This record gives sequence, structure tokens and C-alpha cells, in this order.
Amino acid sequence: MRLALASLLLVVACTAQAGENMLLVLDASGSMLGKIEGRTKVDIARATVASVVRGWNPGNQLGLVAYGHRRKGDCADIETLIPVGPLDPDAYLKTVNGLGALGMTPLSAAVRQAAQALDWSEHKATVILVSDGEETCNLDPCAIGAELEKSGVDFTAHVIGFDVGNAAHQAQLRCLAQATGGRYFNARDGRELSAALQGAIAASTEPPLPPAQATLVFEQPVTIAQPLTVRWTGPGDNGDFVALARTEQKDGDYLTYSRMIESGTTKGNVTLLVPATAGTYEVRYVNPRRDAVLARTPVAVQDAQASLDAPESVMAGSRLKVVARGPHGGQHWVGFAPIGSPVGSHLDYARLSGPVSEVELIPPAEPGTLRTALRAERKRARDRLPADCSGAQRGRGQRSGERHGGRRLPVRGEGAGRRPPLDRVCRGGQWTG
Repeated sequence: MRLALASLLLVVACTAQAGENMLLVLDASGSMLGKIEGRTKVDIARATVASVVRGWNPGNQLGLVAYGHRRKGDCADIETLIPVGPLDPDAYLKTVNGLGALGMTPLSAAVRQAAQALDWSEHKATVILVSDGEETCNLDPCAIGAELEKSGVDFTAHVIGFDVGNAAHQAQLRCLAQATGGRYFNARDGRELSAALQGAIAASTEPPLPPAQATLVFEQPVTIAQPLTVRWTGPGDNGDFVALARTEQKDGDYLTYSRMIESGTTKGNVTLLVPATAGTYEVRYVNPRRDAVLARTPVAVQDAQASLDAPESVMAGSRLKVVARGPHGGQHWVGFAPIGSPVGSHLDYARLSGPVSEVELIPPAEPGTLRTALRAERKRARDRLPADCSGAQRGRGQRSGERHGGRRLPVRGEGAGRRPPLDRVCRGGQWTG
């Protein structure tokens, strides 16, 4: 049986009395031990709960439910730890920090049980769910949402996808929200989780936010595998970010993003890394509090040109001088590898210092035939040149300054990180090892 996928549910029941009655349902499942930026998800969840508790409105009441914290593989492992009532911050956080991370994710059963605990048949109820994946206990969250909605109660579920990269899992969570008239949020890390949770709470307890606007400005055209600086204006709410997406990607899905430096600012600059493939993309200003894209601007990404000047042959074990022309920066490098090897492999490489860079590579001591390549981040070769080192004497009479067919080739790809040299030996004209 699979370990449960982490979920965090906040259930809010609105009553006729002053304030709100809220029930936090925290999943202490095995996947909570997974890490984001070096921190476990359970630690991120604890910190997020702590920030909510420290800023809690004393006019509202709060309870705590956990599941998956006692037994592995048990879909019935759901427990009310603190009944809904006035908040004691110290006792609440002590209980949260004492939870283990073990079991399954009875996501749908937890939603249903939390609603029943809040007597949803008599009062309006709102569920705020934070989940890093799918239901694992044979119930359909979408169907449960529809069931609760059809009950006739004013019931709404806001759903936050926490580090959910699977599109099918996102669709399942989004369906639960939409089935009850709620909102769906994406959160990739602790800061976005906090912003999304606060936005969902505000959607349940505060009047709707006023409309907001944003702008995005940058220089075009844009070249593949290069940084893109975007000047933005907007509300600068906590959790706002600028994202780069394919034009066909839905709102909430994107390739990369950059957050504003701090909330409260209304203008600034962010830097995005342009993808490896030419085409038309879209830059978006995303405001999680309003669950909205406030601005979107198309960006045309074009191929770059690159060439290599290198000898046709070189003496085994000597230094190979290469002149590279093309994109440069921390993500780009020139290297060589055995012909037919994967694009990401290399025997030696050197970083580029400018649009025209002269670098030295060290061929192996064993003779053989290699290819020289200018590469970028996603391991796609840009321009390739054979370098024959099949014999030590072949270094005599070597020619330099020849380009591959005398042509400049289009560049396709992004950077690759440094890896140790591969241990390859030439036998019978073939590189092995």
C-alpha cells in the first residue's frame, strides 16, 4: 500500500453567533516526510500552522483533527485531538508539533467527518484543504464534494495544492473545490502555502477583495536559455509572483516563477530563466489572494546562434583549444564526449566567459574519436565538431579554425551542471566504460 499523500484541511463553520468556529484537520501521513528546499513537509506545515495561530483572531474558535499519525495503512486513522473552542496557542502548537508522520490519506472521509463534527446540517460550513496529492483510500473527493453540496447546506471547499506536480492530482483537487463553489490555489513551498492558507481563510471570513491591476514590461525579442528581466507593477500581496508558462497551460500551471522580494511593494524587477525551446510563451502576474492572473503578456522566444572553432585532430593527452561563439553565462559551457554518447555526458568541459570565448579542454590519454559541443542547461548540444585522437601521432599537421561545415547552427537547449569526468577507455575504436 502506498503511503498517504500529505493533506491539511481547515474546516470553517459559520454560525449566527459572533466569530467563526474552525476545525483544522492535519494529515500526519508518511509523505509529510518528503522535502521541499531541504525542509520536510511536516516541518513546513507546522511552521504554517504556527504563523496562523500567532495571528489568530480571538473572536474565532479553533479545533484540531489529525489523521495518519498513529498507524500505517489504516484509512480509519482519523482523530479529533482538540475540540472546537477558544484557542490556547501553546497547547495547540504542542499538539501539532507532537504529531508523527506515518499513514494513509483518507482525504474524502476526513472532509465528511470534519463537516459532521461541526454539525454542518444546521450551519453554513467552509472547508479549506491543503493537499500534496490524491485521495488514497478509495473514495472520490469530487463525488464527496457534490454529495455535501447536494445536502442543501451552504457548504464550500477551498482547496490548496501543496507541491502538487501531477496534473491529474491537481484536477482531482480542483474538482472538489469547484463542486462546492470554492477556489483552488497552488503552493510550491512554505511561503506560498502560508499565503494560500491566509487567502483561503480570508475568503471564508472577510468581504471580497477589491479588484486589482498589474503590468509586466520586458525587452523583446528573447533568446532561449537566457535570463529574462521583467519590470512589474501590482498590489504586491503576500505570495504574489511572476510566472512563465506555455500559452496552452492553464492558470495555476507554469514552467518557472519568481516571487516578489517582499510583500507590500507595488513595483519592482524579477528575473526568469527562459526555456530551452523557441516558441511563444506567456509571462503572468499571479495573485493567490484573489486566485487570479492580474496581467499576462506574450513573449516570443527565439533560437540563438552558436559556432565552434576547433582542430580536426589533437594529440592524445594534450590540450585542445576551442573558440566558442554564442550565448554565455553560468548556464552555458563547451565540452567534448565520445561520439554517440548521451547529450548530457562529457569527458571535460569549460565555462564560457563572453560571446566569444577561448577555452582549453584536456582529451583523455587513450586515443579515440570525440565530438566537441557547446551546451546549455537542458543538456541539448548546440554545435558539434569531431576531434580525432585515435593515435598519438595524429596530432601532427592538425588544422585549426574550421567550423562545422562552415555553418552556424541554431542553438537548442539550456544549461547543465558540472559533473565529474566519466571514466571511458577506447578499445577497438569505440569508447567503453
